[in-house]
Amino acid sequence: MSNGSLDEHLQDAELSWKKRLRICIGVASGLHYLHTGAKRSIFHCTLGPSNILLDDHMEPKLSGFGVSVQGSRFKSKQKQINVEHAIGNFCFVLRAMNLFLWVKLS
Repeated sequence: MSNGSLDEHLQDAELSWKKRLRICIGVASGLHYLHTGAKRSIFHCTLGPSNILLDDHMEPKLSGFGVSVQGSRFKSKQKQINVEHAIGNFCFVLRAMNLFLWVKLS
């Protein structure tokens, strides 16, 4: 992306609070779609400023889905996910989303 990632701009005084708010709203909108708008919910699991890319107009684009998790196809069914071999931060999702993470400890 032409403006790099959000973490490159957070300490920059030139990034106005109005732009910051617009970026926050864009990220929230993207996450809302991933959690509720897609046919199967997608949970990012490692979302952070380095995974938020900014285009020419400073509009955010979510990236870095390497440790993402897909939810159940049907909201009435619960899904258990084995994250034994996952890397990065683990995603802990509320029970209300009908998704449980199973972490095998050695």
